[in-house]
Amino acid sequence: MLKLLLSLMFLITLASAKPLPYTLENLKKLNLYYVDRSGLFSKKEQQEIKKHIKSRLQASGFDLHADDPSTLVVKIQTIDIDDSVVAYIALLVGEEVITKRDGNIETMALTYQQSDFLELDDPEIDIKEVVYRLLEEFLQLYSEDME
Repeated sequence: MLKLLLSLMFLITLASAKPLPYTLENLKKLNLYYVDRSGLFSKKEQQEIKKHIKSRLQASGFDLHADDPSTLVVKIQTIDIDDSVVAYIALLVGEEVITKRDGNIETMALTYQQSDFLELDDPEIDIKEVVYRLLEEFLQLYSEDME
């Protein structure tokens, strides 16, 4: 069962390695929504992770205190499988959009999504590394789109 799950995670990771069709052009206002369902981090550690994320976002030019911002979601989940711990970590942007359907419906849409599955050797360190890597990939795309 563990081999099957790890193989599936590997294939999903490979599929997500190709360039994604997202644009972050003109994204300027963000609200951070941090969800940690791993149970691995204390409140203080969670605050440190959020502080790091906010600091990197502000250094990249994002306004984190504006009215009507888009939402940057950082989501962490873990599951115990046999003697292993597996994590799903995602970084998403949700925005209010108007569809091109009849009636121009206002709705919430995910306009950016990047995630990773991994088996954890050192859960706290591994999770932080992935969160920070996903954040840097997001900021790199943002920088490229704003040029």
